[in-house]
Amino acid sequence: MPDYMETPTYTITLTEAERTAMAKVLGAFVTKLINAPVFVESASGGTSAARAVLAPPPTPAAAAPTPPPVTEPRDRWARDKKGNELAYPEDCVMHEILIWKAELKKPYNKPDGKQFLKVTWQSQESGYVDARCFDTQLFPWIIGQIGKKMTLYFVKSGEYLNIVGVRA
Repeated sequence: MPDYMETPTYTITLTEAERTAMAKVLGAFVTKLINAPVFVESASGGTSAARAVLAPPPTPAAAAPTPPPVTEPRDRWARDKKGNELAYPEDCVMHEILIWKAELKKPYNKPDGKQFLKVTWQSQESGYVDARCFDTQLFPWIIGQIGKKMTLYFVKSGEYLNIVGVRA
């Protein structure tokens, strides 16, 4: 019988915050794997592999651990159709909010319409407030901050509040 048939399987139930955190960690891990250097050794009939097993190289002294790089938050802006950031659009307002929820949506009146991210937070004046973000390149910066404070840039368009930038 194959091993996979004897291996037990498990189901994990996650909250939205746990799922988001796991996705963020896995995304960082995949990025590290994609950017990892690849070493290619020419095939020599296994001689070099045997040498490595029989006479491993001396272990170098452990280097002092280096702290992870600290990245200062910077403003990231929605992009035009050519991919250029549009910084500080007219009537742009900055607010620091505690993101309560972020969900991907499709326009209800246009089934083939462009997907957007609906962001919800609690206002001190008027209950919960929603804003929309249409730039998919801003989505990860917002989704990764659910349950945390974040600075967002808004522009009011009719009765809607649109997210045009994030500080991340």
